[in-house]
Order: sequence, then structure tokens, then C-alpha cells
Amino acid sequence: MEENNNPTFTFEMLMEAFKETREQINELKEAQRVSAEEWKEVQRASAEEWKEAQRASAEEWKEWKEARRISAEEWKEWKEARRISAEKSEKEWAEIKEAQKRTDKQIGAIANSNGRMAEQMVFNSLERKMTLAGIKFNRIELNKNGHNKELNLKGEYDIVMTNHTTVALIEAKHNVNKNDVYNLAKEEVIENFRLLFPEYKNYKIMLAIGGASFEKNVEKEAKENGIGVIKVVGDKVEYYTEGIRIY
Repeated sequence: MEENNNPTFTFEMLMEAFKETREQINELKEAQRVSAEEWKEVQRASAEEWKEAQRASAEEWKEWKEARRISAEEWKEWKEARRISAEKSEKEWAEIKEAQKRTDKQIGAIANSNGRMAEQMVFNSLERKMTLAGIKFNRIELNKNGHNKELNLKGEYDIVMTNHTTVALIEAKHNVNKNDVYNLAKEEVIENFRLLFPEYKNYKIMLAIGGASFEKNVEKEAKENGIGVIKVVGDKVEYYTEGIRIY
């Protein structure tokens, strides 16, 4: 007898299998429903996040524009403050320069006044004595000017003393320094005098410098250059003419 190997299904078995299949289908539907709801939730959340991001971006843009406006106003205020400061500084600088000008004029006026005072005291003393380095003079002039148009040459000499054979040229200043001595000792001083005043071209010439104050070693420099020294000391005038040179 031939053996039957095919499985035998009973009605109960088929009903149980059908029931399991229905449950699986229901589970699948439920899973699909849950997945659809989750997807909707994800979409909704993403839409809300996008809206929030847009809102935040709009607020940030608004804040950025406000910051730019404030920066522009601050920049404008800074430029205005700088302009005012520049104008104020320029005005203050102009006032300082004007004050400096006035000060310089006052100092110049005082220096000129002091120079004229020293010059006048030296002149008055020489006028009373009419003698320098043991030589007697018969004429004295204050601020003697000369002009040679042909040579385009000008010269001014503070004090000039003359006799029939000799001329004394005296430079007078309030404060005497080494440069004053060096300038007086230059050869062109005597050469120019003879060109400006040809009537004295054959005269002997001596040099002296006078003042109310002398810087350090100036008297020594004058002596080494053969220049006499006339010092105003208070209301007196002192003479140092030893070694004075005759040109």
C-alpha cells in the first residue's frame, strides 16, 4: 500500500492560520498608520522649525539693519565731532601762533630796547671821553649808514669815531656772544667800510665791541682777534683795549 506524505490540515488549523494572518495584516496596517502619523508629525515639526528659522532670520536681519543704522549715525556723529575738534584745534593753534607772534614781537622789542640802551650807554661814554685805546678822536657818529649803488653794497655801523688819521668802528649790543666777535673780525667789515666811505680808504682802522653782558670766553676771543672790549657795568662803562689791532 502506497504511503501519503502530504500534510493534513484540519479546519481548526486553517482557521487558526487565517486568524494569525489577519492579525499580522492588522499589525501591518497599524504600523503603517503610526508611520504615517509620525511622518505627518515630522513634516509639521519641520514646517514649524522652518517658520521659526525664518522668523529668527527676519528678526536678525531687522537687528542687523538697526545696528547698521546706529553705526551709520555713530559714524556721522564721530565725523562731526572730529570736524568740530579739528576746527577747535585749528582755532586754538591759530590763537597760539598769534600769541607766539605777539610774544616774539615783545621779546624782539625788549631785545631792541636793551640793545639800544647798551648802544646809547657806550656811545655816551665814548662821547664824553672821545678817546679809545689811548687815541684821541674829534668826531663820533651813531648808526652811520653807507650805500654804494654801483657795488650794490650797504652797511650800517653802530658807532664810528674818527680823527685825521684813524677810524674806530664799535659794534654795540646788549648781550655779546662769540658770533658777534667772529662777524666783526671778518676782513670784509673793514674792506666794505672803505668801499662805502672812500674818504677813509687810507685811514688806519681799529675795532671794538661793547655791551651790557658778555657770554663766557667772549672777552678772550675778542682779545685774540685784536678787538677792544667796552663793558657796561651798572651805570659805569669799563674799557679793555690792551692788544687792540690797527688795520
